[in-house]
Amino acid sequence: MLDENNAHAKSFRMARDRLTDTQVHNVRLKLIDGRTYNIPSVPEVAALIAGDIDANSNIDIIVETQNGQLQRIHELHCSYLALQYPLLFPYGEDEYRTDILHRDTLSGKKRKRNRLTMRKWFAYRLQCRPNEGQTLLHSRKLFQQFVAEGYTMIESERLSYVRCLCQGKRIILPSTFVGSPRYMDQLYFDGISICSHVGFPNLFITFTCNPNWLEIHRLLTPLNLTAIDRPKIISRIFKLKYEQMLSHLTKNHLLGKVVAWLPHVHLLLFLHTNNKYPSLNDIDHIISVEIPSQKDDPELYNLVQNHMIHGPCGILRPASPCMKEGKCNGYGYPVYCRRDTGQTITKNGIIIDNRCIVPYNPKLLKKYQAHINIEWCNQSTSIKYLFKYINKGYDRVTVVMVHDDNETVPHANTPNGEIKEYLDCRYISPCESTWRIFGFPIHGRKPSVERLQFHLPSQHSVFYQDHDDIDDLLSNPSISESKFITWMNTKDWGSAPYLRNLFVLLLLTDQQTKIYNQIIQAVNKNEGEMFFLYGYGGTRKTFIWKTLAASLRVDNKIVIMVASSGIASFLIIWDEAPMAHKFCFEALDRSLRDAIKVKSSSDKIFGGKVMLFGGDFRQILPVIPRGSRSDIVNSNINSTCLWNHCHVLALSKNMRLEANTDAIDKEETAAFAKWILNIGDGIAGQQNDGYGSIEIPKDLIITEYDDPLYAIVNSIFPNLSHHHTNPEYFQIRAILASTNETIQEVNDYILSLIPGDQMEYLSVDYVDKSETLESSHFRSLTTEFLNSLTTSNLIITSKSKLDHLSSKHVIAADIISGKNIDQNVYIPRMSMSPSQSPWPFKLLRRHPKVNHYPQWAFIYLNLSSHMDNYMWHCQGLNK
Repeated sequence: MLDENNAHAKSFRMARDRLTDTQVHNVRLKLIDGRTYNIPSVPEVAALIAGDIDANSNIDIIVETQNGQLQRIHELHCSYLALQYPLLFPYGEDEYRTDILHRDTLSGKKRKRNRLTMRKWFAYRLQCRPNEGQTLLHSRKLFQQFVAEGYTMIESERLSYVRCLCQGKRIILPSTFVGSPRYMDQLYFDGISICSHVGFPNLFITFTCNPNWLEIHRLLTPLNLTAIDRPKIISRIFKLKYEQMLSHLTKNHLLGKVVAWLPHVHLLLFLHTNNKYPSLNDIDHIISVEIPSQKDDPELYNLVQNHMIHGPCGILRPASPCMKEGKCNGYGYPVYCRRDTGQTITKNGIIIDNRCIVPYNPKLLKKYQAHINIEWCNQSTSIKYLFKYINKGYDRVTVVMVHDDNETVPHANTPNGEIKEYLDCRYISPCESTWRIFGFPIHGRKPSVERLQFHLPSQHSVFYQDHDDIDDLLSNPSISESKFITWMNTKDWGSAPYLRNLFVLLLLTDQQTKIYNQIIQAVNKNEGEMFFLYGYGGTRKTFIWKTLAASLRVDNKIVIMVASSGIASFLIIWDEAPMAHKFCFEALDRSLRDAIKVKSSSDKIFGGKVMLFGGDFRQILPVIPRGSRSDIVNSNINSTCLWNHCHVLALSKNMRLEANTDAIDKEETAAFAKWILNIGDGIAGQQNDGYGSIEIPKDLIITEYDDPLYAIVNSIFPNLSHHHTNPEYFQIRAILASTNETIQEVNDYILSLIPGDQMEYLSVDYVDKSETLESSHFRSLTTEFLNSLTTSNLIITSKSKLDHLSSKHVIAADIISGKNIDQNVYIPRMSMSPSQSPWPFKLLRRHPKVNHYPQWAFIYLNLSSHMDNYMWHCQGLNK
């Protein structure tokens, strides 16, 4: 039938023929369950998008003609759906096109858009009409695939519009783009604003769709379809139920008078002051965690049995999905009174009592007959978590590509297969797709939050029509002022400008005031003049610069301090590139293109400069604070768009093995090097999904010991008491650790074994007031509290044994390794601050820098009273 009636089947090869002629390995996707990304529990066809739909993503679609020629088409091509779904469109007719016009109607309103959008086209195709065929709507799993892919095409069309507006610029999705990270952030800020206005939320309600609703069965039973086969029906009925429940809560005040709400399948309710339920008995009226009596209320008993049972988990069922490391991950919620009423429910052969009942409201459960979890909100500690939770974004899963024999797919062309095999994917279900295709809102709130658009004075956007009169346009109040500027003016104090001018004049001398006024007058005239301010050190020229800059910037005038430099390098070498974030390379590329004004070079990568990157993907990748595995992999250099222009060169010969002349040592070193490479490639040990056990060779492990600290020190530094005065003894030995705390413990232990006088260096800790707002909270920070703070890139107070050349303010030392060996150095007290502070203030710590290495932790045995102080590096070590 297709060969006779489908024009595309005549021209292009079928996938079946292509797979038959070519030997293709069968590959499937395996979903990995986790604490954050859980495996779906329904048999549905969903779309998995690696990372997420972003402005740089593009689907590569290639079709092959009968004679073997290849042709690339876009997913928005009018024939794409006919090629992808020949059974749904057997005649190969054109589907959506960008030039489909709206039908003209006599009574219709004048539309801003005269062409049909892709979302409206899909919404039209999903409707059931009696005078049209129902093949698409009755195609079961094929219909689910069509719906999921349709939504991805809609998102791709929206992103194509954004991509066209940002030609030559880095694409950042604004907060107006529904579903973008900034959109979710704005919703979180809106929730916090409502919370600051009306107080803490009181109830947290989770409403889950019930596929066994009578309305769904009434529609699908005559068609011999199940609920999962018609996601459109599920979405529409769930929306009606949700709107009815929201109206029941906010208008009929079922749980009390509601002053605000924030829904997202989850619902946060802010109750009126008169309905806060302050006592325990009041809470019992709206929240129940007990099994009702089957004799007194059989309807409620059956509903609780079908919808409000948690697990069971714990000892009754250790394999429950909610069990993590032997504990239920539901711990941490409010603790409710669960009396032993004697009522039980038998589920899956397990007798369940009130301990496994999810909190519910009997009235809501009876009315809507679905899983409706209602929780009492903690009034302080979890408020921000709740707002982040309801605005957390889309569902996500972690997948791995595996063979049919359950072996992970190898990637010979990838230095580390882990980068390609494990994917953090956005999970788009058919129900979500239909919800978004029909344009149903994904968030809502009451009261509404007004967002003010920030802008500089006289630089706000002004909208007008081509036919507007110029006089009417200029007389519009929005031309001179915007809502943001008007709001800012209402918050200004009238006396503030006069006070600022008075204090500035009091700080200037008569001579400085004369210079200041002369320059300000020249700026106000805007005629252009040249000044040269001569003055030797101490005449406070810098204070004049700061005063002029501050004075002009108060009047919203721009002051720039310019410094010039040239770019003359023909080759730029960047080592350890995998450790840097991909944004660093993209920023350098844009900067070089902008800096080099030659037209022929501005279109070239890195402005026509030759870049040489180096590194090993097996080593440490970019550090992403609190990032997942996919976040770290996605930040690597090979995830940037610049990687497509990169020529990959490889070095595979280990030259360090050639320097070893001993055959036995060479074999041992080669075996150790191969073992390290296997760990980096993820093939050491047994087959795993990313987490597994690695067997360490016995010759690398200390097996017999009583004290682990003594065992490792004695193994690396044998006979320390006899060699502590020998510098060469320490040049070839080192102990590495992953944390500063561990190496500090080892340092203290070794220093206790070396005889000599001990000197304690205490740090001076204080808050940098130049970058911290004056606040009573910061003034209340005690010295003891500041001394207790520790973080990366920040040294801690330590005790060291010093020689007679060291003092309270400086440490004398000799370098015993590297190119600067035998040179004398002096280590003074230095003020340091962490580059990424976890606190709301900048901490400065003044201390001798003797054990400060952010990535490597070394043993510094250079502080004995019977030898000079030594500093050393890790090259050329034997142990």
